[in-house]
Amino acid sequence: MSKSRNKHKKSHKAPERRPREDVISDIKLLIATKGYIYALAEIISRDFFVDIKNVANIEWRERLHSNEVALVVGLMLKNKSTNSDEIGEEQIEEAIGHTRRLLDELHGTYMYEFGNALMKHTPEQIAALSDEEKQKEFRETFSSKETIVESTFYGDLGFYDVQTFEMAEKLYAPDQAWIDEHTQFSVPKAKTIFYVLKDMFNRMHFARSMPDDDEAKSLRAIDELTFPLDLIVTAVHTADKSITKEDVKAFLDLFSCAFGDQLETFNEPGNESISTYKPIIRFGYDIYFFPNTMALASAIYKSPLYWMRQDEQYINTANKHIGEVTEDITYDYFKGIFGEANTYEAVKIIKGKNTSTDIDVMGIIGNTIVIAQNKSKKMTAAALNGDTEAIRSDFQKAVIDPYEQGIKVRDILLGGEQYKLVDKAGKQITLPDGIEHAYILCVSNEPYPAVMTQMRSLLPNVDQLPPMQISLFDLDLMAEYFKDPYEFAFYIKQRLENHEGIIATNEIIHLAYHLRNGLFMPKGANMMSLDQSVGQYIDADYYHRKMGTPKPDEKDALFDPWQNEDYKKLVDTVKQLDDPAMTDIIFFLMTIPHTIVDAIMRQIKKTNEQATKDGAKLHDFSAPITNNEQPWGGITYMTGQNGREVVSKLGVVSSINKYRARAGVWLALGADNAGNIGCIAFNNNPWAQTKDMDEALGLWAKNTKGHVERIEYGNPSVEPVS
Repeated sequence: MSKSRNKHKKSHKAPERRPREDVISDIKLLIATKGYIYALAEIISRDFFVDIKNVANIEWRERLHSNEVALVVGLMLKNKSTNSDEIGEEQIEEAIGHTRRLLDELHGTYMYEFGNALMKHTPEQIAALSDEEKQKEFRETFSSKETIVESTFYGDLGFYDVQTFEMAEKLYAPDQAWIDEHTQFSVPKAKTIFYVLKDMFNRMHFARSMPDDDEAKSLRAIDELTFPLDLIVTAVHTADKSITKEDVKAFLDLFSCAFGDQLETFNEPGNESISTYKPIIRFGYDIYFFPNTMALASAIYKSPLYWMRQDEQYINTANKHIGEVTEDITYDYFKGIFGEANTYEAVKIIKGKNTSTDIDVMGIIGNTIVIAQNKSKKMTAAALNGDTEAIRSDFQKAVIDPYEQGIKVRDILLGGEQYKLVDKAGKQITLPDGIEHAYILCVSNEPYPAVMTQMRSLLPNVDQLPPMQISLFDLDLMAEYFKDPYEFAFYIKQRLENHEGIIATNEIIHLAYHLRNGLFMPKGANMMSLDQSVGQYIDADYYHRKMGTPKPDEKDALFDPWQNEDYKKLVDTVKQLDDPAMTDIIFFLMTIPHTIVDAIMRQIKKTNEQATKDGAKLHDFSAPITNNEQPWGGITYMTGQNGREVVSKLGVVSSINKYRARAGVWLALGADNAGNIGCIAFNNNPWAQTKDMDEALGLWAKNTKGHVERIEYGNPSVEPVS
């Protein structure tokens, strides 16, 4: 199994640097040396075969990034041939060390430029800048050629190889006739061949790791990655007898190239390379070298669209199909999360007699709508090469355009103007009363490189929440882990509300942190940067789910094992409410840290026990919850034999305690003596001081006994006291 994570290394800036061209020139000299391909194979063997029992703990920064391997391979492909004379272990180790040093130095040239850009102003000069000038400097720095090339080249690939085949089958289904007529490509056959090849690589790697096996001692790293056609055919035919030698040969022809085939313009990171679509190297005599399995999975996914777009007569049809199918796939994922009755596709918003705008996909849960606007716009070769105008243009089309359409939708849905929604069958859609929230997703058919970096630098300042730009692969992961629409919508809410404070380089990291810890800002912090290693918890868990790899150890488990049955019962009770505002209540409950939930549930149990002993007597408690010692929210719980009396007093008690706590949100729960909740009230009106409430609070304080202690949100230490 191979997986490449980000390679943003810990900074160690040298006082001077060599020009990038000189570093690349040295790399070219190195790869032309005698037997270098044996050293490259050894690097691949060490860095890209991983212990499947320890996926969550790999230190990827110590290994080459798959794009660094692609760069080396790409430069090798510029030569008409390669020196394949064998070299000894000492020479291999020397070449490996030299490769790592040069690639580190190359990475450093981008970091050096970035560091210089950050330090071109003194602290005094920065302090003198206006907010507008600071924003301008920030955007220029983070949207520079060096920053974009570094973040795209060394960033995460954005998918798992297992995802590409299922997605490709869906994506290209409408184009199957063109594919059959113009190619010998088949997604199911490609999937089988790919996994047979991976099995061959893994078996050879494992055999080579057996120190007591005399036959294994003769194996070299290149033997793990290089196979003759006949051996591949035999292995594939064993797995699936319907796949012929011609099928295997056609696959290899589609995805392989030879030395000398590289594009003349390929010289450095960001340049377009033939290995993007042809990552297998053909040595001659029907022998094939497989340096990068993730690149092969990516090529299998992307190539059909690339081929179709070369056909001038079919390109418009291909683009139309990709847009429609991306929308259909998004709809299917939403339907699995929200349910068919709450999911809509190709919705038109009509104002008066005219169509104002449209919604690609929409999911509804209570008073919350999740809007997905699809855009099948990839980053162009010019943008990947650092052309700043191309970068801005691509981002405009891929993110800003669908976002602005989403804002228009959100303004209409949350505004006071008259409108109607019509689905693609012409049937009018009636939304629940009281829609309060609308979150925007921009969904692309493939990962958009370095989108997190570009969102921070290229998205215009707006007075609304930004979008989440995700790929179908990201949505596939969310659909895997969020079976409950409340949990899905809550994740999106947390992501967007914390977009400025919680920073990560890709969506997988955000998702993993949320599933493991909850996407909350730590106590006392106003910013948190998530390390790339956080995403490895999903690596381990997802491959266990999809490929049957060993279950991660308890310390590496993706999900917080916390459970509270009383809390779950409360949430389930709220979900039964016939009121769209239930979504806000559930989001409120999901926001409360688990330790505080445990304390509140214990206090509810204690209050119920007291009520059982006292019969008709009312019992209640109120528990304010603070966030970083600032007012945030709270809960009032009241129980008694007379339901009518509970209802009449619950509103007063909860309102007084919300005001006293200066809290913005407050949940009131009324129950009978057995603890069965029969009354729920929720107040999320912002706190505002008034004379009437001050007088009411003073009167209340004189006529009631007891006190309420605060529960600290994020670091609880005090239980609620009635």
